[in-house]
Amino acid sequence: LEEHIGDPINKVEDIVLNISYELPTELAAPTELREFFLQPGLFIMTWSYEPNPGQVWDDFRAERATSNEGPYEEIGIIDPGQNTCEDNTIESGNDYYYRVRARNGVIYSEYSNIFHVTAPPA
Repeated sequence: LEEHIGDPINKVEDIVLNISYELPTELAAPTELREFFLQPGLFIMTWSYEPNPGQVWDDFRAERATSNEGPYEEIGIIDPGQNTCEDNTIESGNDYYYRVRARNGVIYSEYSNIFHVTAPPA
């Protein structure tokens, strides 16, 4: 072996180790969050999403609050190929505020616009 590669100990000095890790790109935020369907006890929201070039994402996270300022709580994890989320826990006459963001591992996008809905009476 030594006659083919020379002295293995000296060869280690000639090896350059180049390791690089590309961090995920910044995620684009969902836009145009809006009503898709509303009836007593059920609200379905939809949004638009245009990823940055080369961007991948694991899912969307939908959140809801009872005031614009929050606190918001997660109500849904939505597959990346989908752009709707159902909330079947709304109660007549109550106000709800929704927002959505994309996620890739531990990287989150900015939030979408906040959308307000008042649940209709039964």
